[in-house]
Parts: sequence; C-alpha cells; structure tokens
Amino acid sequence: MSAEAVPQSLSDHQYAEHIRVAVAAALAGGEVIREAFSQPKQVETKLNNHADLVTATDKAVEVGVVYNPVLRELFVAAEGGGAFLNGARLAVSGVTTMQSALLGTEVGSSRQEETMDVVLGRVRALAGRMRALRCTGSCALGLANVAAGRCDAFYEIAFGGCWDAAAGGLLVSEAGGTMRDPAGGPWDVMARRVMAAASGELADAMAAVLAGCKLGSAEPGPPGPGTVASVGAVVEEEKGAEGGGEAVVDAAGEEEGAGESA
Repeated sequence: MSAEAVPQSLSDHQYAEHIRVAVAAALAGGEVIREAFSQPKQVETKLNNHADLVTATDKAVEVGVVYNPVLRELFVAAEGGGAFLNGARLAVSGVTTMQSALLGTEVGSSRQEETMDVVLGRVRALAGRMRALRCTGSCALGLANVAAGRCDAFYEIAFGGCWDAAAGGLLVSEAGGTMRDPAGGPWDVMARRVMAAASGELADAMAAVLAGCKLGSAEPGPPGPGTVASVGAVVEEEKGAEGGGEAVVDAAGEEEGAGESA
C-alpha cells in the first residue's frame, strides 16, 4: 500500500512511515518484538536509518500490521488512530450474544491426546452455543477478521508467541472490539492466550463458558499474581503416595477425581 493510500487523518504521512518500518521489521524477522517485550529497558532498533521502532517495554502495542498475501489484504492499526484494511476503516460487528456470533479459533499443532482432549472440549463448549465456527489457520488473521467484522469472536490458547497476536489485538481494539484473556481478565500480549470479541457482553459470555473448561498441563495459564493457572480446571499428574495417574483439579484446587480425561 502506498503512502498516498493511507488516510490523511492518521497524522498524515507519519503513520504511513511507521507502517513501512513495521513491515520491514516483520520481513527481517521477529527479534525486534522479542527483544522489545523481554528486556526491562528501552529498545532502539535501526532499520534503514530509521531509529526507535520500539521504545516502550510496557507490553503496549503502538503499531500493528497483518498481511494476507493470498488476498493481498494489508491490515494496519496505530494506537489511537484506528484500524484499516487497504486504506478502508474497520469496525467490529457489535454482536452481543453467543447465539448470534460467528466464532473463530485454531486447534494448534500439538497432537498429544491430553492436549487434543482439552482443546476440542473448549471448542465443543463454545461452538455448541454459537451460530457457527471458522478456522483460518492463523491466529493473526483470526483476530484481523474480528476487527473487520467477518467474525464476531476469536480465542486461542498456546499459540507460538506474542508475534501471533500483538498486531491482531491492536486491530481489534482500534476497530472498537474487546480484548480479554480467555479467563476473562485483562489481556497480556505475552501470555500466549487471547480472546477477542465484538463487544464486552460477548466477551463476558465466552469467558463464563471457558471458566468451566479444562486446561492441559502443557498449556499456559492466565498471567499475573494471584491467578489460577487454568481456564477453569487444569489436568495435572497426581504425585501422591498411591502412585501415578491423572487428577483433575478445579479452580479452587480441589481434586474432582482420578483417571479423568479432559
């Protein structure tokens, strides 16, 4: 997309320049993102004489770019400046109920039996209450579809890293959507867990359903002190005196029974 295609309301050509630098960073690799969010200090990166691509380490995403090369769709967003697809402003659908919502998700690449059980258990719990289900094969594009109003909600747990969700999360927020952790709390871009919805009401309803779902032992729990490391319950190996096997522990830490599968 040329600089002329970027709406002038986005701080004239400054926004377009940020986009060009962000695309260059994406093509060069993900080290800029990893360093920016993992180091407790200011990060300055020079790309083609452009400095200060990332200057904050508070996990705040300022510019996001998602590109779909098959459809030649360039999604861009800047904090406080809106979200756009090939220059056209985006807005979420505004759907508020699960019954009317089109859900997007991914099932990941792990084929371990325990992980597949909990992943598909969450899909069943949500999809059975929603209008339809879509899997695009990409967390970033799944979030972009929510921002564009093509999907009403998206969630995924245990994707690759912040680079899969950072730009898409900003797209959703700038398009008027709601970003949450799947447990219902604030979204942490580093947590490898994401839930996006077209409205706060829809996000609340989805979180209530996910609260009753299990989390696999290899999946990340919600971030932050004092939180339970699960969506609703976590599958753990029992290490008591009676030997091996699995026990399902609920959010309060109470054992529900041994030998259960997710």
